[in-house]
Amino acid sequence: MQSNRNNRCIIPTADGSNTLVHPGNGQSYHSMNGALQEARHVFLQNGLIHFLEQNGLTSARILEVGFGAGLNFTVSAAYCLENRLSLQYTGIEPFPIGKNLLEESSYTSYLPDVASQQAFLEWYPSETPLVLPPLSPVEGNAGVTLHLLRQPVLDTGPLPSSDVIYFDAFAPAVQPGMWTQEVISHVTSSLSTGGVFVSYSITGKLKRILKELGFAVEKPEGAAGKREMIRATRSVVTNKF
Repeated sequence: MQSNRNNRCIIPTADGSNTLVHPGNGQSYHSMNGALQEARHVFLQNGLIHFLEQNGLTSARILEVGFGAGLNFTVSAAYCLENRLSLQYTGIEPFPIGKNLLEESSYTSYLPDVASQQAFLEWYPSETPLVLPPLSPVEGNAGVTLHLLRQPVLDTGPLPSSDVIYFDAFAPAVQPGMWTQEVISHVTSSLSTGGVFVSYSITGKLKRILKELGFAVEKPEGAAGKREMIRATRSVVTNKF
């Protein structure tokens, strides 16, 4: 186990990838059954790839709640850069980790080339946009753009339009305030019709909130160690809450 001056610790998970442990609540940022596996299964495969394939698109806009150390971003950005897709990514993270912890996490290594790895590391955690150009020129491919919002989620004001929401807050038992009607309504307020909301956690309360907001709710197989996850597709837009 490694630790640093802000007391967050890095520990290995079952698939060999690392996760962080929060000093305040003692919770890991990602699944101990495999941080990388969870990021790829829950967020990339069941979120971004599902949306692109269902709609026949080569570009998408992602909003992530709980950006953390950027694991879901690096996995998603790598997929888009390697497959010549355009991605606009907005992360919400009021308490970013230190740059030294980001280096120790090895998450930058999931980006596909040295230039993008170095650019992400040098940028982190600026509020000015990060632009990762496409690996090879393709008409209409703008590469990957990342914008980090460093306010608490309900202080972010009107959110940018999105097609996919990665909801990766700490578990409801640990951080219940992030799983309320007010928060879910706010983060989904700018999600496009046909857009997708995904999270590793599935509860009866979350399913009810999403259904009342006009989502069709599914329960795909969960990441390693979890039976189910949640994927919800927006069929109508409502401002019920």
